[in-house]
Amino acid sequence: MPFDVFISYSSHDKLTADAACSALEAENIRCWIAPRDISPGRDYGESIIDAIESAKVFVLVFSSNANASPQIKREVERAVSKGLPLIPLRIEDVAPNRTLEYFISSPHWLDAFPPPRDRYFAKLVVSVRALLETDKPATPQTSTAAAIPASWEKKQPARRWWGLTIAAAAAITFAVAGGYTLYVHQTQPLVRTLTVQGDQAISVAFSPDGKLIAANEGNGTLFVWSTADGRLQASAISGLSSHTTPFSPDGKWIAAGNNRDVKIWDAVTKRVLRTFSGHEGPVRAVAFSRDGKLLVSGAKDNMIFIWDLAGNQPGRRLAGHSDLVYSVAFSSDGKRVASAGFDQKVMVWDVASGQLVKTLPGTNRMMAAIFSSDDALLATTGDSDGNVTIWDTSSWQVVRRWTPGNGQVTTIAFSPDDKLIASAGADRAVRVWDTATATLVRDYTGHTGTIWAVGFSPDGKWIASASGDATVKIWQAPRIDR
Repeated sequence: MPFDVFISYSSHDKLTADAACSALEAENIRCWIAPRDISPGRDYGESIIDAIESAKVFVLVFSSNANASPQIKREVERAVSKGLPLIPLRIEDVAPNRTLEYFISSPHWLDAFPPPRDRYFAKLVVSVRALLETDKPATPQTSTAAAIPASWEKKQPARRWWGLTIAAAAAITFAVAGGYTLYVHQTQPLVRTLTVQGDQAISVAFSPDGKLIAANEGNGTLFVWSTADGRLQASAISGLSSHTTPFSPDGKWIAAGNNRDVKIWDAVTKRVLRTFSGHEGPVRAVAFSRDGKLLVSGAKDNMIFIWDLAGNQPGRRLAGHSDLVYSVAFSSDGKRVASAGFDQKVMVWDVASGQLVKTLPGTNRMMAAIFSSDDALLATTGDSDGNVTIWDTSSWQVVRRWTPGNGQVTTIAFSPDDKLIASAGADRAVRVWDTATATLVRDYTGHTGTIWAVGFSPDGKWIASASGDATVKIWQAPRIDR
């Protein structure tokens, strides 16, 4: 199939490269991108060379990953030798190494940071189109409005002024040297850092009114702070074995695993109010139903229990996993429970009957399964492939799947309105995504250890992250309009 643009990128930047490709092709600018356009059975290197020789424009997704890639060096050398116009789309504030600097120091950078990166793609479209137009015979021009991508105006009406500014700047894109960008870089929106008295923070939870935040440190002590001023409450809860420590929906209780038991504490006095026994291994995860009538727990004994908080009946035992149950969650209507286990499975259960509704395949250890607030979606993640998968709960089909970072993903959370989903893990960054498009909206860096838990405040204004660096950080959450 004929194409106009060759996209060069490091495999670590595939998400951004795919998004740039989609933005260009949405404006009828056909791209060649590996591995999508390599025919089965063809030699990889030969396909790359042929594609570069056939392209009209070379777009380089430039980052520290690209700097370290010998493959990208060869692709850039080939493009320059063929006289292709080159557009470096810089996604990090990093200078080219000496080899790449020889080839790409002259063209004007198109900066695509800080996130969300999709807002910069309009300028990329304009720049590519301008280069492609130079290959066409001159024709009378009656309007310059066509320089603005039509789909950009349709999808982003609130940013039309930015689009017009970008279009005006496109005429001088290749006449100005250096790293000028139209966008002002924002500082990290860190609100507060809380420090636990231990080696690491492994859980985080806001109270329903957002006034308190709780975190469990790795040795089993739960600390509670005031969200407003970060003041630590005098008393703590000890002996915890779970990495989830939720508040009850009314904010009066805190639940957690206490070795093989599930316990409920008074959120103010920290006194034990209820103890539930039945598990034969340490309890790793607990969750309240939205109405506060039920509690679900998962443990190292591979079992799930549903506990009725209104009575004294024994817990209902759900058996199906063959390894540790690491994550449990109720649907918002309380009719289903999702469990994620180290047996590479996510299971969905009917609460009333205790019957298995669906088993969803995973990869290696599954770390989380959470419902959206309207129960239309289920998000899952596993630690080996680093993917986040969104399932349609009516058909159990995958509707979106992406790789958030460079390594293990340990935790995910929906925003209260479901427009955003946060992910974090071994690469020590919190990333926030548009749920509908899987587009990166913002990332937050500052932790120096693996992030074990993330959560949105009830009003959606804050994101909290708990890390192996023994801190909990509170960030200002991004907002999207749609």
